[in-house]
Amino acid sequence: MMPRLYVFSAVAALALPLAGQTAKLTVDANNVIRTIDDRLYGTNLTMWDSTFAAQETASLLSVLQPGALRIPGGSLSDDYDWQTNKRISDKPNWTWAVDIAQFAKFVEAQGTEAYVTVNYGSGTPEQAAAWVSYYNGDPSNNRALGTDAKNRDWKTVGFWAALRGAAPLSTDDGYNFLRISHPAPFGFRYWEVGNECYGTTWEYDEHGVAGTGLLGAKNDPYTYAGEFKRFYDQMLAVDSSIKIGAVGTLGENEWGIGANRVTNPRTGISYTSWMPVMLSRLKVLGVTPHFLIEHYYAQNPPQENDATLLQRPSDIAMYARNIRQMLKDYLGDAAAANVETVMTELNSVSSAPGKQTANLVNALFCADSYGTLAETEFNSCLWWALHNSAETGNNNSSSLYGWRMFGCYDIIAGNNFPNTPTHTPLPVYYAFKLLTHWGRGGDRTVTTTSDSTLLSCHAAKLADGRLALLVVNKSPTADISAQISVANFVPGSASATVWSYGKPNDAQNSANPDLSQSTISNVSASFSYTFPSYSASVIELAAAVATPVVSSQPSSQVVAPGGTATMTVTATGAGPLSYQWFKDGVALAGQTASVLTLTNVQTGDAGSYTVVVTNSLGSTTSSAATLTIATPDNLGRLTNLSARAVAGKDSKTLIIGLIISGDNGTKELLARGVGPTLGAAPYNVPGTLADPSLVLFSIGGVEMDRNDNWGGAAAVTDLMTRTGAFAFTSTSSKDAALPLKLAPGAYTVHVNTATEASGVALAEFYDATSTFTSATPRLMNLSARAQVGTDADVLIVGFILGGSTSRTVLIRGVGPTLANAPYNVAGVLANPRMELYRSAVPQNELLQTNDDWGTSSDLAEIQSAMNAVHAFALPADSKDSVIIATLPPGAYTAVIAGVNRTTGVALAEVYLVP
Repeated sequence: MMPRLYVFSAVAALALPLAGQTAKLTVDANNVIRTIDDRLYGTNLTMWDSTFAAQETASLLSVLQPGALRIPGGSLSDDYDWQTNKRISDKPNWTWAVDIAQFAKFVEAQGTEAYVTVNYGSGTPEQAAAWVSYYNGDPSNNRALGTDAKNRDWKTVGFWAALRGAAPLSTDDGYNFLRISHPAPFGFRYWEVGNECYGTTWEYDEHGVAGTGLLGAKNDPYTYAGEFKRFYDQMLAVDSSIKIGAVGTLGENEWGIGANRVTNPRTGISYTSWMPVMLSRLKVLGVTPHFLIEHYYAQNPPQENDATLLQRPSDIAMYARNIRQMLKDYLGDAAAANVETVMTELNSVSSAPGKQTANLVNALFCADSYGTLAETEFNSCLWWALHNSAETGNNNSSSLYGWRMFGCYDIIAGNNFPNTPTHTPLPVYYAFKLLTHWGRGGDRTVTTTSDSTLLSCHAAKLADGRLALLVVNKSPTADISAQISVANFVPGSASATVWSYGKPNDAQNSANPDLSQSTISNVSASFSYTFPSYSASVIELAAAVATPVVSSQPSSQVVAPGGTATMTVTATGAGPLSYQWFKDGVALAGQTASVLTLTNVQTGDAGSYTVVVTNSLGSTTSSAATLTIATPDNLGRLTNLSARAVAGKDSKTLIIGLIISGDNGTKELLARGVGPTLGAAPYNVPGTLADPSLVLFSIGGVEMDRNDNWGGAAAVTDLMTRTGAFAFTSTSSKDAALPLKLAPGAYTVHVNTATEASGVALAEFYDATSTFTSATPRLMNLSARAQVGTDADVLIVGFILGGSTSRTVLIRGVGPTLANAPYNVAGVLANPRMELYRSAVPQNELLQTNDDWGTSSDLAEIQSAMNAVHAFALPADSKDSVIIATLPPGAYTAVIAGVNRTTGVALAEVYLVP
């Protein structure tokens, strides 16, 4: 549960300003340290929590806005059989109060990420892979997990996933607690292999113990590294999207069993300790963990000291630097760069918690630690724990501050706490609540200094433009006056809100045990404030009032004669804002909106366009955007459109819509329905459609042409050569293809099969036109409606831009809107997420992502483009995804999947914006 850590850094001499002197705090709002990760704040849930199911537990925790929760319970994770909810060591053979299904539903309801600690000490890779299968697996996946070293058959991925989706049986077969009628995967991403596996005196470990089936040695970093690779490989084989973490220590010469000496290649010093041996062995095995797990307990009992504890947060930055250096030393710079660091346990004392843990000083330590963590590379920190238990027989010395005469690791009191009702928030709870007013995920920490070791300061630039200062006074008796100087930030108001938690709030029978809120009115770039003794405070400075700032510049574009050019600017600043567009430095009459639209453009419209944005404080000029009028033969155009998804018989048909623009003439195309060739080298796509057929319909539903097996047709072979389409495996492959000549208009193509088996299929259209004039018909739109699954079964649309000029493309992934009238589609993908990639070697380049389209920074441009292409409207608050991008010639792919690995019907659309 908790590591026995030895902390070697000495506490600095405590400096307190002399009487009449003032502490100096400085903030540089321009010197950004990092962006805070959404997972920074969180806590541990425990399998023995008897209050877990109470509504008060969920309600109180949600107030703290956690970003991550860890399960199932510290050190006991290494003695845990998740499929029975019992201990493996059988000491005693009880059933825990909370099982993995209850954990999962709780985490899902809180809307957080999950860290799942699998059993390394007495478990097996197969057991861990089955747990991944239960949380994230597909019921149709028949991959066998194998029989483990303890002779347990872990069945298939689909067996455990199907349990998750099933309803309880009338007669319990022992698995009813896992049957929760939850067909959709939970999609939990972060998995730890073991807890504190170095812990020789407290961590359960059966490796090398006769009769257990587990080889190697107990608490041995060499054994751990070898087993980590087996866990890593088998868990990723179930779900390749998860991240797997390895257990680390804070120091280079900590723990280990004295075997397998290795040498640090940078310093030349040799060690047998945990980190050097484990990391060196992992490098030899060719496996790099996705993240490294650290735990920090600042003191060991019974040496708790309030002044010492309150200086410990400064050690966290040192540990972060040391850990990064060890990763580089033993894995090499390239591999180390791919390993993130997280702290999945944090508290003030390693064991036998005394009164310090339950009183105000621990809350101050908590607030200051998180302020420090947000300035390091730690992406997540999970407090130990939400609920644990109260202990009355440990260090309750009168030298420690506080009136509660018990110790606990809890954020919220559980059952049987002395003189404390169940569900009472403890001081650490209010530290977390205070931090909800400071930096959260997406906010940015900036540099601060303090000339007093009794006054720590942390600052965050919030997403809404405010600046929040977190200040902790570590003196038990002295109120400290501070002069606060803020550089590169002009407060938008002389007033500021102050949130605080301190001695009056924590006093026994306090009239206000919650946070205090007040207002100060002397705020400027330099102002003073007095921080009460033993307190944590957040001062929220209003967003600066300033001249307009252009956050999204107008983009250059190439438009054919007679087309429409649309340029958009997005700006922020004190309103109201006014706009004036210019061409080559000359104001354009009547063009005074944030969007400039030019219709029927001609050669004379080519030039350089800027916009001046003005408010009462001044003006800002945008970057210049160039409008080029293209000739028909060089204008960027769609030369290929494709969609990849699961297809099958009847209702599982993959339906593709196609629009060809123009007034006359015909468009020569190659249409293909690819299945078997996708499954062959070099593509090796699993589960492809064995025998696709291809059917072309007019927009009125009249069948125009069809093909089942392409059979090496000469016309198809010629078109594949002319368009550069990849070759089929052979003339006898069961892929389908049609040579087409189509007039401008709308068409649909169905890809399906006559058999009952469904599989992944690719529908493609290649433009075979060799020369273009202004009258040549063009591909303008592709749409694909399909069932979106996970992994290889997501919906993928591809397109190639030919010509020599960039073009603007609108891509939509529509799910929830399909459920509305007049579409009324059942089983839609409730929350699609889209990623746009440029095809590149050695790997594709991610260009943009979008989850909820209404939050896009290009919203005005998107709405204008949707109107221009006559796309059906999307509600502003819908969770559909949309990307707009101006792209140079090349190949591109858009991937549409469900947030948290959800599934359902979605519509993918690609539009060439005129």
